[in-house]
Amino acid sequence: MRNRTRIVEAARAALAEVHRRDVEELVAAASALLVEHEPVEALRHWLDRVLDYAAIKRGVGR
Repeated sequence: MRNRTRIVEAARAALAEVHRRDVEELVAAASALLVEHEPVEALRHWLDRVLDYAAIKRGVGR
């Protein structure tokens, strides 16, 4: 049972790290999109990325 607990804890830590990096990428994308597009268009592109991210994460949770 101790091995199972360690495996579960390691998996949770790995998933948390992936989530942290994904969110950092979303945050960084906002600035990059503003350089390339007008603000409203940049927001539209950024929200598309957020929706894609949410759809992927929803699939992971199933």
